[in-house]
Amino acid sequence: VGYPYGERVRPSRGGAGNIGPNAVTELDKALDAGALPDVWVLELSSFQLATTSSLVCQSAAILNVTEDHLDWHGDMKAYADAKGRIFAPTTVRVVNREDAETLRLAGTGTRRTFGASVPTADGDYGLVIREDGALWLSALIEGEEQCLMPEASLLIAGRHNAMNALAALALVESAGLPIEPALKALATYRGEPHRVAPVLTHQ
Repeated sequence: VGYPYGERVRPSRGGAGNIGPNAVTELDKALDAGALPDVWVLELSSFQLATTSSLVCQSAAILNVTEDHLDWHGDMKAYADAKGRIFAPTTVRVVNREDAETLRLAGTGTRRTFGASVPTADGDYGLVIREDGALWLSALIEGEEQCLMPEASLLIAGRHNAMNALAALALVESAGLPIEPALKALATYRGEPHRVAPVLTHQ
């Protein structure tokens, strides 16, 4: 979500991904151009994080910890610990409150949680059912429940993408940026190529 968000508002941003573009390459380009962005949006794999020692993110998210990449990491503990390296002592940790391992990795640091349940702690994000039966992305802000946007208005399909949207909103807010432009971006965001997408409407 950081990519379309950055196209709509300042501050300036740089983006890099797990597969591409490469974060170091993008940093080199920005340094050569003398134009470092105000905000970096990075997607980092457990392989990258396993060998990273100096990353300090203002806010960072771990969406879940499942039995993946064990052939490379060796066991679940090594895999989870690699993911946990994204959190520096000062990082605001955005984690899935319905995933016990991500909660463990968040430790006692400042955190925001997201999940399919109603948010109950200040600064957390979740889903709520309104009186008309519609499901809304929501947040608990200063003790008040705020309905942000209907889940049905997301163009990215699937409940997992609603969770991704909640995590993205928590990341934006944790970075000290307003979430209103991010909500506008989410309403038009169609996802990345080769991900879950409608291919046919048949009646």
